[in-house]
Amino acid sequence: MAVTNVSQSETFDQWRVKTNTVSTNLGDAATLTTAATTAVGGVNELKGNVGSLNNLTTTDKSNLVAAVNETKNFSLAISIALG
Repeated sequence: MAVTNVSQSETFDQWRVKTNTVSTNLGDAATLTTAATTAVGGVNELKGNVGSLNNLTTTDKSNLVAAVNETKNFSLAISIALG
């Protein structure tokens, strides 16, 4: 989403439309399923729940899906090797 700016030469209605567009793009904070009451708070809450990728004990720390897949593939390889 691009930064929204309202110049002094714009009409009140143009300002209103831009403000409503920002609100629509951001979404309704009342629909958050976190304890937070703002979008930023919700994102920060979820990030805190996920934890730091640096603390993963997998080799691939690029994202959680890659780490889980690495663990799954390792488990499958052990299962196949053990027969």
